[in-house]
Amino acid sequence: YSASPDNMYWRDDLSYLLSWQRLMDKYNQRGFKIKGFVMDEVGCLTSDYTSTAPADEQMQYMSQFFKQTIVEAKLGNATVRRRIRDTPYIMPRGPDAHSVNASSNSTITYQPGMCRAVDGGPQAGNDTIRAMESLHSVAWFSVDGGRGYLGGEVGKPGLNPLGKLYTETCRLVHNQGTHQGPSSSQQESDQSHDPDEDEPTRQEPEPHNESENSMASHEDSEKPRGPDIFVPPQQHRDQLQTANSSVPFCGLAAIRSAENDWDSMELAAAAKATGLGRLWHYNWQASTDVQADGAEYVPMIKYPGQVDLPPAGANGVGGVVLGWNEPDNGGQAGRDPKVMNDPESLAGQWVEDMQIARALGYTEFVAPAIANDVCWMDFFLKACERTPDCTGLITYLAFHRYQPKCASYSASPDNMYWRDDLSYLLSWQRLMDKYNQRGFKIKGFVMDEVGCLTSDYTSTAPADEQMQYMSQFFKQTIVEAKLGNATVRRRIRDTPYIMPRGPDAHSVNASSNSTITYQPGMCRAVDGGPQAGNDTIRAMESLHSVAWFSVDGGRGYLGGEVGKPGLNPLGKLYTETCRLVHNQGTHQGPSSSQQESDQSHDPDEDEPTRQEPEPHNESENSMASHEDSEKPRGPDIFVPPQQHRDQLQTANSSVPF
Repeated sequence: YSASPDNMYWRDDLSYLLSWQRLMDKYNQRGFKIKGFVMDEVGCLTSDYTSTAPADEQMQYMSQFFKQTIVEAKLGNATVRRRIRDTPYIMPRGPDAHSVNASSNSTITYQPGMCRAVDGGPQAGNDTIRAMESLHSVAWFSVDGGRGYLGGEVGKPGLNPLGKLYTETCRLVHNQGTHQGPSSSQQESDQSHDPDEDEPTRQEPEPHNESENSMASHEDSEKPRGPDIFVPPQQHRDQLQTANSSVPFCGLAAIRSAENDWDSMELAAAAKATGLGRLWHYNWQASTDVQADGAEYVPMIKYPGQVDLPPAGANGVGGVVLGWNEPDNGGQAGRDPKVMNDPESLAGQWVEDMQIARALGYTEFVAPAIANDVCWMDFFLKACERTPDCTGLITYLAFHRYQPKCASYSASPDNMYWRDDLSYLLSWQRLMDKYNQRGFKIKGFVMDEVGCLTSDYTSTAPADEQMQYMSQFFKQTIVEAKLGNATVRRRIRDTPYIMPRGPDAHSVNASSNSTITYQPGMCRAVDGGPQAGNDTIRAMESLHSVAWFSVDGGRGYLGGEVGKPGLNPLGKLYTETCRLVHNQGTHQGPSSSQQESDQSHDPDEDEPTRQEPEPHNESENSMASHEDSEKPRGPDIFVPPQQHRDQLQTANSSVPF
């Protein structure tokens, strides 16, 4: 036995693991929540399967399969992963239990011995790696005393060389992390893409030659990283903001009231901190008396058919108009049941409203801003496609995002709220892709309300929770991904359960053979497929503009206390993060129709490594510095990059690896 593509026994082990990954994928997509695998017997037997194999054969198998294949792949060894990916004839078992018998037109029944190797397809290698990442726990078969047992001789307690190799290999996993890694639903971004090619090169493990007291050395070739502030390469500087757009990346959603003291002085403080010409604001109305130099006002047509806009280009008003506010919300534009329940009937009204705006000089038209229901917009765009002049009157898609669990929010694949945010962004990217392929020319997204609410959605969350969400989602996820942070992008790409909303508005009802109709509440999570991570990154690149929700005076508002103009720590974090984007470029990045230049290309592989952002710990006057916490590594133990440290063991699991 050897860990080589030429070795049929090694290929058979890979095929067996692949079979289990495909099975888990299948049933998790059907509603199961299987976390991974337990291989609770593994070892070497004699060729007649009657006895444990001799110790030297056990050592060979443990070294080549357990250590140099499974564990090295889990630790992120790029060479091992690439070898698995390049191995031919990795073939899972079949047939599928849901297969239909052609002669009887019914599903097949089980017969012992029916399982046979079937074609693994182009994702066989990647899915085999995912199987190793999904391997939660292993138990070495240790029954036969004198031959292959992990202990010493009878009457001499302790570990023999095989036992020492096993326990030392186990320590490699436990020492590196506590999370098991990508679950069943995750695919590599593409069969031909190597997710490890932009990681520090892990040395190829040598053939097993262990002494009783030493492990094979793992030299690290990664060099110390550069300065605190990362300057992205030109291609990413050109992916941050739409050139010559009439609104900047950052905005404020705020309305003047006695409670919050929002006024021109507050706006001026925010505009100064962001940089003149780098901030926009709106108030869900068509006019405002809050104005400041360098801050553009963007009016809104809040309800269908109620157009009372000022002329574009005067008194601080630019050329962008916001469309209806939350037609899927019964408390906003959806107060009209027809608006809320029948999006396909509204395309004509949209054309009327936007034609009036166009006659007043507006040149960019932001689609109705959705509270949550992506499916509403899908059905609306479906009707818009067949309505004359409609497709040219949607420049950006708009949506809102509120998080009611900000206190427990973190930018981690383990965090369900973060995954849900990624899934929501993915939904919009897929929607934009779909309609641009059908003739629209949508440039990107405007997330014109984002913030933290209390768990009952009735009030703005406390400032510390706002700070947590702004730091983890806005700064350390969206902005870092836009700036080309390879670690953040890889974490997104490796995150399981990124699931967009569906069904597709063009789906056909099998019983009536006609396209489905919209029903409020029909939107549900659907499988994101192998490109989910990459498409989520593209969604962040397509995010043209953001407006932080800044209504409630004393809680989460970006300004200081009432009567004290200026920015509080939350406001300073927001404006300083906005400057990170504005300082790097003027182009927003891939528009909706753009795919990665090739699915097999990792957009980060030719970038300098951007250091992982530290957890938020801001003072009022400084951004958290980007210090590189990675120390020079020793010769013996390889420390994998953080994304692989987070893929080694199920957190809070009841059994170790």
